[in-house]
Amino acid sequence: MPEIPLVPLHWHLPAHPKSVRRARHAVTESLPSALRPNLGDDLGLLTSELVTNAIRHGADGRDDDLIELVLWPADGHYWLAVLSGEVVNGETGLGRGILNG
Repeated sequence: MPEIPLVPLHWHLPAHPKSVRRARHAVTESLPSALRPNLGDDLGLLTSELVTNAIRHGADGRDDDLIELVLWPADGHYWLAVLSGEVVNGETGLGRGILNG
């Protein structure tokens, strides 16, 4: 069984299209090497889609806008969250409700 970290990993990246590649690379490289062949492509694609949407629809367009990326293992799965924009009632970004639904 590959070693899986017990704590979430966090990244804060500029809300800029160049961050999509950085985010995808950070997430896939964080997987245990034994899991990369099975999960790397799918998790990389999911990361790219979520980060792209966060930048397009959640950022305000300011130079100092950031997105937050969180990856953590739980119950044999990996959970990925991408947060962007201002927090309103504990929610950020427009797509979050869709992903949580």
